[in-house]
Amino acid sequence: MDAFSLAEAELGGVSLGPGQLAELRAINHEYWRRVHELVSAPGAGPADRPLTAAETTELRAMVVARLEAMLTPEQRAARQRRR
Repeated sequence: MDAFSLAEAELGGVSLGPGQLAELRAINHEYWRRVHELVSAPGAGPADRPLTAAETTELRAMVVARLEAMLTPEQRAARQRRR
């Protein structure tokens, strides 16, 4: 999972503008920064351990909240209609 695949699943085909795509890239960067931070022990490699279910849930919630925040009211309505 990453922010792009989660956005595709959550937004259900809602088209994003250029500024929103830039924001999605920033969300994805933050997502992977947090993954690295969570799985890497000090001085260890980047994949020291798998994410826990709670960490995965927390990351997903962070991405979904940021996706929702960047949508226009029209996009939110379109997203709700597609669900």
